[in-house]
Amino acid sequence: MKPYSLIVVICMVVAIAPGLTVTASAREIAPHDGPVSILTYDSQGRLFSGGWDGTVRQWGTTVSTMQVPQGRVTAIAVCAKKGFLVAASSNDWLHRFDLVSGKLIGNLEPKKKRTGIKSLALSEDCSQMYSGSSDEALRHWRVDDGSVATRDKPLDAGTVRFMIRSPVSPDLFALGTKAGGVMLWSPDSEKTPVPLKRAGSNRVVALAWRADGSQLAAAYADQEIALWDPNTRTLIGEIKQIHQDEIKALAFALGGTMLLSADLYGSVLAHRLEAITSSCKVQDIPASSGLLSLAVHPDGRTVVAGTLLGEIRQWRLPEHADQLPCVWVSQSSSAEPRRAGGTGVKRSSPTIK
Repeated sequence: MKPYSLIVVICMVVAIAPGLTVTASAREIAPHDGPVSILTYDSQGRLFSGGWDGTVRQWGTTVSTMQVPQGRVTAIAVCAKKGFLVAASSNDWLHRFDLVSGKLIGNLEPKKKRTGIKSLALSEDCSQMYSGSSDEALRHWRVDDGSVATRDKPLDAGTVRFMIRSPVSPDLFALGTKAGGVMLWSPDSEKTPVPLKRAGSNRVVALAWRADGSQLAAAYADQEIALWDPNTRTLIGEIKQIHQDEIKALAFALGGTMLLSADLYGSVLAHRLEAITSSCKVQDIPASSGLLSLAVHPDGRTVVAGTLLGEIRQWRLPEHADQLPCVWVSQSSSAEPRRAGGTGVKRSSPTIK
């Protein structure tokens, strides 16, 4: 195993190759009234955001706002083919919204209180829904009537913070837990989910599938990132401590050739997976606007990040960013970014509006 490399730009317009200029300046989208903890694109390329202000927003030519009746939004799952969205709130309720009208069309109150729903996922046909929670259990629901389809499955692995369906295997889900590391789970199997353990922390703080399903990236509380092969269930690479603060989000970009990671300090790093050279800062925003969420459009180039201040920032990666020369940061220092050769680069931060 070898540490993976990272690539490219700072938040200003920077000439990084002869005849090629890249802009990584972020465009700010209208903010939430609180931290933006969830960002996701559906299969049609529509962006959805969830915040501590209790709203889910659908972004397009117009903005549709869906308000949960009480509490903050803790998880969302979108079904583009059937036109609905399910949001979990901090009061343990599940809320179903129509994507066309934005109206609330149903609520589901769990039989057990204080379950603390942290993650949601839908089956491929959107008829079944699965939830992970802070009571260390997996739950299986029928979407149409909201009934419980199977008994709770206890994990004894801490809070199930993340649950993501494989992009190529509809019956396979990746789970990110607070104490048990990454697990691979099939709802149709009676077997206990298989844990993928590593040396060091196994508290998962972010999780992402590569689009072809060949790799699963997980970030941990020790500020390291592991790349797993879900077929062999083996560790195939690690990215050591480069971030200055806790990693909050991961997303693959550029057809899976690059992995983006965002931290609470406000940095986004882009890890080039096909070469081993250096570590580069892509986006940097004020530490007071620390990042909580990150998503990449299905085009592989449009990136959005959600902040503690409720902002959503958007920018585009250049088409061949994974092949460009690198502006890099030291893996052993939290100092300002440096160019190869030792020239200092002053950090530039977008203005908060």
